[in-house]
Parts: sequence; C-alpha cells; structure tokens
Amino acid sequence: MEMNGTFDTLSYTLRLEVAGVPPEQAEAHAAALSAVLRTQSIKEQNDRIHDAFLQLTNDLKVWTLALSISQAAIMVAALAYFRT
Repeated sequence: MEMNGTFDTLSYTLRLEVAGVPPEQAEAHAAALSAVLRTQSIKEQNDRIHDAFLQLTNDLKVWTLALSISQAAIMVAALAYFRT
C-alpha cells in the first residue's frame, strides 16, 4: 500500500462520528490509523532502499571480479611478452 498524500484525520474522524462513533473514540481511531499508515509507508521505503543497496553491492562485486580478471590477463600477457 503506497500513500500518495497525507491521511486526512479530520475527514476520517467526521465520517466515524456520522456513523455513530463517539468523538473521543473517532479521534483515537483516526490517530491510530494515521500512525499505522505512516509506519507501513516507512517500511516500504526502507525495503526499496535495501533492495537498491543489494543491487549496488552485487554490481560492485561484478565490477571488482571483472577488473581482477582483466588485471590478471594483463599480467600474464606482460610476462609472456617479456619472457621472449
């Protein structure tokens, strides 16, 4: 669930009151729901950041391996050239 905006606690509270929920309970429900939605949004952002970090880490490993192989190939070629 991704929130594209902010949660309108006033509107939610008024809707609960119209449905017959006492004002104190309606305000408590709205505050609790707002906190849950914020927490879920933060968790989703953290998951996306973590996935991006893992992707970058894997990319770095691939580049490091490729450079190591290239360096080894250059060293072998240089040794073969200078032995003759």
